Amino acid sequence: MSEGYAVRTVALRKVFTNGVEVEALRGVEMAIEYGEFVSITGPSGSGKSTLLNMLGGLDRPTGGNVFVDGIDVSTLDDRDLASLRNRSIGFVFQFHNLLPEFTARENVMIPQLVSGSKKGRAAERATDLLTQVGLSDRLEHRPYELSGGQNQRVAIARALANEPSIVIGDEPTGSNDTETSDRIYDLFRDLNRNTGQTSIVVTHEIELAERADRRIHLVDGQVVDT
Repeated sequence: MSEGYAVRTVALRKVFTNGVEVEALRGVEMAIEYGEFVSITGPSGSGKSTLLNMLGGLDRPTGGNVFVDGIDVSTLDDRDLASLRNRSIGFVFQFHNLLPEFTARENVMIPQLVSGSKKGRAAERATDLLTQVGLSDRLEHRPYELSGGQNQRVAIARALANEPSIVIGDEPTGSNDTETSDRIYDLFRDLNRNTGQTSIVVTHEIELAERADRRIHLVDGQVVDT
C-alpha cells in the first residue's frame, strides 16, 4: 500500500499471437486509488476485458507492469500470483460461474474454505454476505432455483467472501434486463461506499458507467479519457 494506489499500470502491453499478431493493449498508463469506484468503458475490441484480466492477475502482460497493492504482479510465480488473487481480489463475471450442485451459501463458503477458514466461520460469513445482498431467504437455494439477477448477487457475495481490497466486475450486468442491471450496479455502488473496497467494473452501458467515481475509456488498446 506504500504507493497509495490499489492498482497501477506502467506502459502496459498485451500482444496475442494466433497466426497474426494483435496488440490488445498498447502502453496503458493508469492508476486507481484505494476506495475508488472506477468504470472502464470502450467499444467492442478496445481491450477492456484484456485490461481487466491484467489487473486481476488472470493473465500476464507482454510488456510493462501491473502493480496491485504495491506489488508488481509480473514478478510473481504462478503460486504467489494465485495467492495474491485469493487474498486481495474478488471477481464478478458476466456469467456468474456458480457451482450448480451447491447452494447459495455453499458457493459463498467455498473460497473461504480454500483459504483455510473453519466451516462454521465460513457459513456465518456467507450468511451475513447473502443477507447484505438481499438473499437471506435464498440461502439453501441452488443456482437453477434462482433468477439471473439473484445468481449475480450470489456471485457478488462470493467475490466479497475473503474480504478482498479490490473487487473486479467484467460486464456483471451484461446478461440481465435493465431493471436488474440497475439494481446490481447500485449494489456495487453501495458495497463500495459501505466497505471502502476498491471497485473496478467493465461495462458497455454508459449510463451505468457514469455512476462510478471516475470513468476510464479505452479505444484500440489505449486510454483516451479518464
